[in-house]
Amino acid sequence: MAAALRRQRAYDRDSDAAEKTVPRRNRGPREPARRTRPGRPVTVIELTGAVLPPGADRRLVAMHAYWLGKRGTRRFPSRRDLDPLDVAKLMPHVSIVDVAPAEPRFVYRLFGTAMADLFRRDLTGLPVGTGVLPDQIGAVLARYETVAARGIGLFHRDRLQESANDFTPVERLMLPLGERDDAVDMIVSTVVVPDRA
Repeated sequence: MAAALRRQRAYDRDSDAAEKTVPRRNRGPREPARRTRPGRPVTVIELTGAVLPPGADRRLVAMHAYWLGKRGTRRFPSRRDLDPLDVAKLMPHVSIVDVAPAEPRFVYRLFGTAMADLFRRDLTGLPVGTGVLPDQIGAVLARYETVAARGIGLFHRDRLQESANDFTPVERLMLPLGERDDAVDMIVSTVVVPDRA
């Protein structure tokens, strides 16, 4: 996993697109602009505050608000704090990933039906990175590692990086879950095709 992070950092450093920061008030998100491939802009925003970027899909806004409400004064809620019935309409777009100390570090515990349709397969029980385009595996794993290691959320806007579907624009919200504030046990991710797409 450390190797994947080093590759992603090296790529970011060597990228043709210069990184720029969009200032936000009250510790809002920081938005680096970079390209994963020619002509494919990608947005990855570390959520350091309680605000999603302007224009985020309404379903991601709803999931983020739910997560914030369950979090309370802690860094992040635990899995048992979440009730699928509270967000039943969002569940087809949700995956839950187990975070382990050894390889495979990230494994899908739950993979929503809308996600299975979008990814063209059900990834339940499989490691994160299964079916991802080979040149994108490092970037995908680096995003999960950021959430797990730092205990922060990520907002990600790009096209899918799947071998079966690398053309559909998506927005993704990745949020940490854990029993203790110092360790992320799971990552809940919501992936949607934006309403405006």
